Amino acid sequence: MKAIRPLLILCPLLFAYHAFRPGEQLREVDIQASANVTLKTADFCPFSAEDDDFGSYIKTKIRKEYYSHDCPFIAKKYKKCSSEGYAWQNPKLCSLLEVSQFKEYFKNRTLIFWGDSLSEQIFGSLMCLLTPRKSWRANKTRKIVDRREKPRYCLSTSHEIKICIVYARTPIFSLDYVQKLQENDSILLANFGIHYNHGVRDHDEEALRRDAEILANAIPNFKGRFVWRETSAQHFPTEDGSFNQRAARSSYEIKSFSCKDASILNRGWRNMITTPILRNATKNVLEIGSFSTATPAALHKHGPGRDCTHYCAPGVPDDWARIVMNYIYVHKL
Repeated sequence: MKAIRPLLILCPLLFAYHAFRPGEQLREVDIQASANVTLKTADFCPFSAEDDDFGSYIKTKIRKEYYSHDCPFIAKKYKKCSSEGYAWQNPKLCSLLEVSQFKEYFKNRTLIFWGDSLSEQIFGSLMCLLTPRKSWRANKTRKIVDRREKPRYCLSTSHEIKICIVYARTPIFSLDYVQKLQENDSILLANFGIHYNHGVRDHDEEALRRDAEILANAIPNFKGRFVWRETSAQHFPTEDGSFNQRAARSSYEIKSFSCKDASILNRGWRNMITTPILRNATKNVLEIGSFSTATPAALHKHGPGRDCTHYCAPGVPDDWARIVMNYIYVHKL
């Protein structure tokens, strides 16, 4: 009995050491529902308004990515930098929809991204999330990805989901094309604004207001459901963080500079113009402006080009693609 007693004491210690080895961090419990469990819509993060909890970016030594750098749907120029150092911590009081759940919910339907290069980034991230990795190297996929040089194309992924991108700096010249592309059960996710700048003829504040009103008047003519996505914040070293044509000629275009972490205008001047106009035409507005303002500047695409608009990939666009999936599901679009 005396020989057995030390073993009884030692066994729990060995179990504890095996479960929590020195140097390892405790893993967070996964509270997200599996694909075969149905949760109420209210359990998922709504991302409905500016005041909603969009989560935050926290410093971390290890960032777990949703996919690897070899995903072919991301342009190479966005893979030349790293998103290490920060990770998105999604809201704690609600759940994120899993990719498998979105596939099941959105099967046999079409999602159209309509906008500039920021829309292209989220489009590419969503394709990487929805497309099985085993198909990335297929010849068919390579041929399809070659279409990236064209401003308009559609790709199919699992569950017969079709994802389209219609690249446009303004909504004016592609309006008719998008109306024809839509189907009755499709979703049109639109975003414009980055190519409008202070003091630029035909692309200034008045031009943005005019084009937003044209778009708002056209919404009743769309077949499917329309969602306006606010433009994400820029982090240039200007007063409000946005790219400024006049300042570019004299200062940060010539000299070396760093993107700055936050703008004094919480949502950005572009969203201050467009969101009120579009909200009068549709109830579906993804107010991502304030959340994007707080995104760390270190996650922007860096190196040659001094880019304080786009982000490294894998990285921020993947997090925003998850937000888009949640928004579509929670609002039953």
